[in-house]
Amino acid sequence: MLLINAIGFSNSGKTTLLEVMAKHFSSQGKNVAVIKDIHSEQYQPEKEESDTWRYAQAGAQLVVGRGMQDTVFHWRHSQKLLEILGKVSADILLVEGFKDERMPRIVCATEDAQLVKLVDAHTYCISGVISEKLQEFRGIPVYNFQRDLPKIIELAEQKSTRVE
Repeated sequence: MLLINAIGFSNSGKTTLLEVMAKHFSSQGKNVAVIKDIHSEQYQPEKEESDTWRYAQAGAQLVVGRGMQDTVFHWRHSQKLLEILGKVSADILLVEGFKDERMPRIVCATEDAQLVKLVDAHTYCISGVISEKLQEFRGIPVYNFQRDLPKIIELAEQKSTRVE
């Protein structure tokens, strides 16, 4: 499984980039999975008062909701990335967030100050909003997903983590 990670601050282009990559890999017949690290206290995967919400409130550690078109697994505790990886099987795993994890990654940003905070030895590519005004940063290429998707994909396939 190829794990492609994109990090950045809010509204920097992470979700848009990974969405385009998901479409690309899916169109090639690849099985794509996505993990999103969410940093909102208000995040709630279930509607209040729904049956699945009620089971969670009753103390269930895992609630599985099977609908007409999808199935949702909701564990009642936050898991580390390594724990989650053991539960995922895909050809391509797109990971949004997990800034503290030390793994190869694409950094998305809106301004240089964000790059100064986020770019490190694990960064192999920069993208996002900043790609409209920058072509490289500290020797790392800056690519716009609309113009340069093949270059981003090629770098990701060469530099990203492979997980078995």
